[in-house]
Amino acid sequence: MLDRAERGEEIVIERKGHPAMKLVPVVAKEPTPARRVGGQNLLGITYIAPDFDASMTL
Repeated sequence: MLDRAERGEEIVIERKGHPAMKLVPVVAKEPTPARRVGGQNLLGITYIAPDFDASMTL
């Protein structure tokens, strides 16, 4: 059955005379574009202010 599905055939498996499952080939998906990571702009550049780790005064 696997060989037949690999060639593109859909195999229906029945239980007690009723369709129970379908064996179909998996179609490879196209890769999705990279997603932005938090803190990065569209160019992939991360900006950190020069005083990022300076003490805060209230």
